[in-house]
Amino acid sequence: LVPNPYFGQSLNQKMGDLGVWRRQAERLREAAEASPASTRDGRALWRGKCQSNERKGVDPRRQRCHFRKGAGNRARLLAAALTASRPDIFDAKCNELDPPRNFSCVPDAAEAEALESARDAVLAAPEKVEDHSWVAPENYTKSAFVLNLPGQTTGSYSRNLNHLWATGAVVLLWDASFVEWYYPALGDGATHASVNRETAVGVVERLSRDDREAAALRRGAAAVDRSFVCADCIAA
Repeated sequence: LVPNPYFGQSLNQKMGDLGVWRRQAERLREAAEASPASTRDGRALWRGKCQSNERKGVDPRRQRCHFRKGAGNRARLLAAALTASRPDIFDAKCNELDPPRNFSCVPDAAEAEALESARDAVLAAPEKVEDHSWVAPENYTKSAFVLNLPGQTTGSYSRNLNHLWATGAVVLLWDASFVEWYYPALGDGATHASVNRETAVGVVERLSRDDREAAALRRGAAAVDRSFVCADCIAA
């Protein structure tokens, strides 16, 4: 495995500029230092697209079920539904909302049922889960928890995670099967907290009460930033 190419987006939109990434990461660390844990929003923050893997304009009633390709969007739907039901602890919102509606290819009946419930909750109250405003990376440092979800296109690595380690927040990783080059160094309960549709609420509630565990996870995330995803680390 080699580092993903999404570190450091230059002004001409090219990725992989480590000089740009060094400056971006430094700004994140400075913003994190200026945002003590006690002053942060206690909800779990995420922003991104929530789509259906269908081309635009397709009648939702004729939408197909994409098992492999749709994994990322199914995870995003489930996270958005957490915001609809528990806006007190989740701030996972979609800047584009066209969620998957067909789950006939999902083999696990309980998961399919959970997805249907999530779909219905999101479509019944889209105003609760839509946010078209841009959230700058530095603004993630104002949240106590930052959530990473699988990528939209195929449910693989999301470039969003690259900057989350430097935010000074507790990093929440949604369970997924993809692996990045530095993943062998990660540890659930040491560098991050793993979550899924069944555990996410309990994890955030527990960490909100346990300052010592949350502080340890913040230190673990900072270690990932310093040791694996910093510009010099990648260049080496």
